[in-house]
Amino acid sequence: MARRGEMNRFRSLTLATVSALLLALTPAIPAGLDPGERVRAAPEMRLKAAILFNFAKYVEWPASSFTGPTAPLTFGILGDDPFGNEFDAVIAGRAIHGRAVAVKRGRSLRDLTDCHVLYLSISEKERFASILLAVNGRPILTVGESSGFLLQGGMIRLFVDESRVRFEVNLEASNRGGLKLSSQMLQLASSIRNGQGKEE
Repeated sequence: MARRGEMNRFRSLTLATVSALLLALTPAIPAGLDPGERVRAAPEMRLKAAILFNFAKYVEWPASSFTGPTAPLTFGILGDDPFGNEFDAVIAGRAIHGRAVAVKRGRSLRDLTDCHVLYLSISEKERFASILLAVNGRPILTVGESSGFLLQGGMIRLFVDESRVRFEVNLEASNRGGLKLSSQMLQLASSIRNGQGKEE
């Protein structure tokens, strides 16, 4: 019960606070603004790219998911790329867990089998179920934005509420993939759900 009360307290944070914490590590976002102004001033896709990048900082992958100690941490974007060059700008010259960061784009899951974070574009919505089934149990952090993404087995869903970007987590799916999400990240989630969409 104590843990649930603590989680509810953290979930009551406004997204302005959440975004400020996530974007603190992203120099590409203008500084010197109050948190609410940062959210409004940053282009939406740059903000989402920054949040996606920072998610990876709070995830631990099995060592076996990398080909070696110097292998990069790879982001994959499946389908129409909504970020344009925003994502490239965010990751340029950056590292996560001591690894270089790379991004790959593809129309087929076969093009992105070696990625560690997989963003599923809304253009692939009709294929979400089959794509998520194909990567089920694998150490790939799946991120999407559609309303039923977590119900279909996705791990993190980004969504906009009252002009603010929020996220929710399917912890059961990430556990199946052998991924460890930090308590910091879970505390900032708007909700944490299991595979059937039940909120903890």
